[in-house]
Amino acid sequence: MIAAAAILVGGKGTRLGSLTQDVPKPLLPIAGIPLLEHQICLLERYGVKEVFLLANHLHSKIKQFIEERKGIAKLHLCIEPEPLGTAGGLKLIEHLLPNSFYVLYGDVMLEMDLRRLARYHYLKQAIATLVVHPNDHPYDSDLSEIDENGQVTHWFPKPHQEGWYRNLVNAGLYVFEKELLQHIPIKGAADFGKDLFGQWAGKLPIYAYSTPEYLKDMGTPDRLEKVNKDFISGKITQSNLEREQKAIFIDRDGVINEEVDLISDPNDLRLLPGTSNALQKINRSSYLAVLATNQSVVARNLIDIKGLRTIFNKMETDLGRDRAYLDAIYYCPHHPHGGFEGENKAYKIDCHCRKPKPGMLLDAARDFNINLTQSWFIGDADRDIQAGKAAGVQTVAVRTGKGLKDAQQRPDYFFDNLEQAVHFIIDDPLAAACDTIFKKIGEQETRKGTQVICVGGLSRSGKSTLASRFAFACKSKRLSLLHIHLDDWLLPASERQAGMSVKQRYRLEKIGKDLESLFKGEMIEFQPYHTLSMERSTRTVSYQYNSEQILLIDGVLALDEAIQQVFNSTKVYCHLSEPLRTERLMSFYQWKGLSEEQILKKIGERSEEFHYVKKLEQVADLLFDFSRDQFS
Repeated sequence: MIAAAAILVGGKGTRLGSLTQDVPKPLLPIAGIPLLEHQICLLERYGVKEVFLLANHLHSKIKQFIEERKGIAKLHLCIEPEPLGTAGGLKLIEHLLPNSFYVLYGDVMLEMDLRRLARYHYLKQAIATLVVHPNDHPYDSDLSEIDENGQVTHWFPKPHQEGWYRNLVNAGLYVFEKELLQHIPIKGAADFGKDLFGQWAGKLPIYAYSTPEYLKDMGTPDRLEKVNKDFISGKITQSNLEREQKAIFIDRDGVINEEVDLISDPNDLRLLPGTSNALQKINRSSYLAVLATNQSVVARNLIDIKGLRTIFNKMETDLGRDRAYLDAIYYCPHHPHGGFEGENKAYKIDCHCRKPKPGMLLDAARDFNINLTQSWFIGDADRDIQAGKAAGVQTVAVRTGKGLKDAQQRPDYFFDNLEQAVHFIIDDPLAAACDTIFKKIGEQETRKGTQVICVGGLSRSGKSTLASRFAFACKSKRLSLLHIHLDDWLLPASERQAGMSVKQRYRLEKIGKDLESLFKGEMIEFQPYHTLSMERSTRTVSYQYNSEQILLIDGVLALDEAIQQVFNSTKVYCHLSEPLRTERLMSFYQWKGLSEEQILKKIGERSEEFHYVKKLEQVADLLFDFSRDQFS
């Protein structure tokens, strides 16, 4: 346990204008409480008994704060005879400091698990541990470069030279060993960021501790306002890694950047449109943005780890210019198949991290205390969906990149791109609809027996998305659920005949018989329809009813009497305006590879389906019009 801290409270706060004319910057209020009080309370919670306050500007106000405060920690006022920078003041009180201590800038609002930080510091046997984090303005921040073990190898004080940098920003909190102070110049002012860390990087055992927890300087009016809002909203408190976090995991190639096979040149990495907007939205939310990407280019010996890191730096620099960032990056450099000319045999292994295995997600969950049941994975390939399901997160496929064209697993959701997916996750436009369904069926009734919910509507009207969102709501309420997808019964294209009705295409008669068998306790098992190929899938789907509390059935004909006569159900119909539905149909069939002419022909051939399914709206217990909601 680290029992002492030094807080640098001598800054003038000139960027805050009149706010700091008579009040030292550390005494400005955050939700009515001085920032310095927030800092000391955090230190006290984690066992700090002694705090040294290094003051200069308006030090009499700091003295008054010390005299009036009542708390656990003993506070010492240390007045600098002249401004000595972030390092010079510590040198001045070197004789007072214990072997290990925290150093904190007096303009940083923070909330973090200091026990984790201390454990990391001692595990690394560091002379100094610098807390770093990604932020949305790395271009005007001090940045660090670290090796695979976390040791700081380079330090880049602002302003930076042109180049690609890792988004590891100096957060203004350190753990120092007293030994480090011997390397500070004996006399005069010195600054850690401007003068010293760059000299020490790669020479002294200085390590970086990267965390997504809340550390934000409030040194400008805008940032002060933002910190106040974050505190009031609860975002600051929730960020502490003692509390469970939730994350949006994201694949890289084809989701964040354009799909280029086996990128080994940083110039080949180009962000997809909307990527930065999507990540900005995550950054403002309560979710962490975590990259999880297979990078077999290392195992194939197309590039080494250092080269791969340069590609990531290019990505982080591009995102930073757009004021967006990733909280963490996990990558797998391995490939299981060996025996190829030129390969890097050290990475040709059957690892735990390569998707479809869930290793990267599980590692992140351990590192950041992530609740996987409340988290998501957005990807463009079947292995992404498999990894997500293995980890127990909600899975989202996008039509960019590989577009899930190799899919055998069904994702929980399907969207056109990352931006659309992120808006759905964070804005949660279907929460109210799910609440309405629960209200209709009566939540207490779900505890007594099986409730059957049938969700129908025209193709691309949002019914499957609503059904998946309702399934997620059931799991959150710990209700047992069996979700049946009627699309599984669709007749393969090669087996269809001209003029077949919608009932024939969906094999409605067989669906009815299978559901009757299911309700009697029999297992139904078959090769389902594959959406992209429009033929039978190579995988096998099985349904088994075990008296679940919720039986959820979704599909175009879910409200048809052939199904309704099997169950006494709550019938939900999803409506979408025709212009928007047509737009979604066009996008859907383009993804399947159809030409515009083929798409228009197919839409025209489905007029019978349109009129028949529209009639089912009349039997619905609940009708939802999704014409204004941007999801598919």
